[in-house]
Amino acid sequence: MITRASWTIARKELKSYIDRPAAYILLVVFVAISLFLFFRTAFLSGEASMRPLFNVIPWILLFFVPPITMRLFSEEEKQGTMELLLTQPISDLDILVGKFAGALIFVALALASTLPVALTLRLGGPVDYGIVFSQYLGALLLSAVFVATGLFASGLTSNQVVASIIAMTINFGLLILGFDAVLLAAPYVIGQVFQSVSALTHFENMGRGVIDLRDVVYFVGMVAGFGALAYFTLKAKRISKSSPYYRNLQSGVAALVAICVIANVLAGYAWLRADLTENNLFTLSPATERILGDLEDVVTVKLYASPELPGELALTFRDTRDLLSDYARTSRGKVQVKTLYPVGEDKVAQEAAAAGVRQVQFNVVGQDEFQLKNGYLGIAVQFGSKKEAVPFVQSTEDLEYQLTGLIHKLTAKDRKTVAFLAGHGEKGQYKELATFGQELSKQYETKEVSASGKKGLDLKGVSTLVVAGPNQKIDKAERQAITKFLDSGGNALFLIDALTVNPQFLMGMPNPNSLADYLKQFGVGVKEDMVYDLQSHETVQLNSDAGPVMAPYPLWPRVALVSPEVGGEIRSIVLPWASSVEASKGAGAVPLLRTTEAAGAQTKDFNIAPDQAFAEKGLAPRSMALALPKVGSSGKGRLIVVGNSSFVTDDFARQAPENVAFALNSVDWLTQQKSLGEIRSKRSQPRRLAFSSDLLRQTVHYGNLIGIPILIALYGMLHLLKRRRIAREGSRG
Repeated sequence: MITRASWTIARKELKSYIDRPAAYILLVVFVAISLFLFFRTAFLSGEASMRPLFNVIPWILLFFVPPITMRLFSEEEKQGTMELLLTQPISDLDILVGKFAGALIFVALALASTLPVALTLRLGGPVDYGIVFSQYLGALLLSAVFVATGLFASGLTSNQVVASIIAMTINFGLLILGFDAVLLAAPYVIGQVFQSVSALTHFENMGRGVIDLRDVVYFVGMVAGFGALAYFTLKAKRISKSSPYYRNLQSGVAALVAICVIANVLAGYAWLRADLTENNLFTLSPATERILGDLEDVVTVKLYASPELPGELALTFRDTRDLLSDYARTSRGKVQVKTLYPVGEDKVAQEAAAAGVRQVQFNVVGQDEFQLKNGYLGIAVQFGSKKEAVPFVQSTEDLEYQLTGLIHKLTAKDRKTVAFLAGHGEKGQYKELATFGQELSKQYETKEVSASGKKGLDLKGVSTLVVAGPNQKIDKAERQAITKFLDSGGNALFLIDALTVNPQFLMGMPNPNSLADYLKQFGVGVKEDMVYDLQSHETVQLNSDAGPVMAPYPLWPRVALVSPEVGGEIRSIVLPWASSVEASKGAGAVPLLRTTEAAGAQTKDFNIAPDQAFAEKGLAPRSMALALPKVGSSGKGRLIVVGNSSFVTDDFARQAPENVAFALNSVDWLTQQKSLGEIRSKRSQPRRLAFSSDLLRQTVHYGNLIGIPILIALYGMLHLLKRRRIAREGSRG
């Protein structure tokens, strides 16, 4: 608690910082290094996020905080003012708290000087300010720990340089204990201790956008623990080591440190967190709550785990348990969660294997050597006699989607059927579209359909037909079957390739069998062009004499979603070598995907080389996908047309998972089922950094990188000149 006396000391300490030129030099160096490293990474990654800054902040604070804290007690000792300070009618605790608060406020000002970056970054993309707040809070708490260690180190010696080195060493140890290399090199039990003590582990947890009680208790406990040690060093210098008071002081400090340790251990079993992310990434979505609320019988979820997991997987295990606890609470007993440990239990191991949970191999440390061990971290879901599994939980990033999908798959009574048209060179459900097909199967029955003999194309029982890039002729009978299907209220997702692309020869050719002509009866046309976007696009790797380099590739435009009703929360997707789509006025079409105003199109000589010069005439926004809410003679069918099919293939699914999410959400809209769409959308939306002009990009870049340090330097110069003038006037008086 900050009293009036401690606040007076805090203001005195803060004033002593801002009245010295060295403080402004430190601030300028801190900001310049931080922002240089941030912009260097942020523009390369193209993500509208402050994560690149907070990835390096712990290491910058490692060198920034000790020079600030080294003088807190060391300078008082060196100048002989410590005794004078201690004889004042102020308690030792007030002195300690005041000096801690003064130093922490100065560090907080340094962190706050980077805030303009977070604000101006919004000009280039949608920043999640909930995550940004959590990141700054985590940085402030980490700074508090570093200030506390510095306070302790400063009380140990009158030499400021030695105090700085001691604090830097302690802080370095607190950071490096969370490194995988350290955790891997330590025996399991010691590794677990290292992980719980590591400041980096808890800081990174908060950097996700979640304020977890366990992390907060850790930081508060570390500050209290090092504060107690600093208090001990302050008091111990003034009392005899043989006196009862000294022994009581030792016991009291040891008890406080023990309480901090016990509090951290107990907090590990607590569950209390605040999800600050914009889309509640770490909170069960309403879709999951609805599915769990509709359960009519018990679903059993078994978590199979090994007692000895490497550091990274140990955190995944913790987050997995938290998520499963959410399921159990939300379902009100309909989801029963069990944690089992198969290692050393043959019966449990056999049960895990039968459920589909596989063993994985990882390194642990044995007798002074690395040992390869088999272990488990998988989930089995059972409903009655039906079973599904997540064989291995690599990350909790999309675990909610996987679990809810499996529960829905096991418990849903009437699952609609999605069919993939085959036999005309289309991309196949089990080949190029394997990821898309696999994700669809979590919510729908899926199959491939093709014309067979006299029976022709049988679409009986199909709810939605997917036509993905045909390049061979589809005869009249099959076209009539598709029309009849749509007339009867069926739905279709047409992914049309008006051009076929040959990456080897860097060229495209018209595709006469794309089925674009068939869609004209619905008032929709897929143009025979190849769209590029000079403002919003992906980058590709090119080989040069100096080695691989990343180059912009406008023929892979990143197009914006303009209809949230279909795409959910997804903001944009990547369309490689795509054609534009248009509709007649009476078609009733709704635009889905659109380029920026800096988009053009090749209409002949389709060249896909990355290093070509793209024409800047005739640039305008172009529609890349359309939705028709009412088609067919019944008016009950739905249709979506996209001028590309490659965007949903496995190759692009790995690079841009939001592409598959958009295709899945499109099927949900067509079938009028959105049970899993909300979960997919909140996980699959990249926050792309794309400034409207290069001038704006450079303004944000150099306005922050150069402008903020200059403002700090100018303020420092004016403040110091004013202080000198006041001192000169005082001496004259």
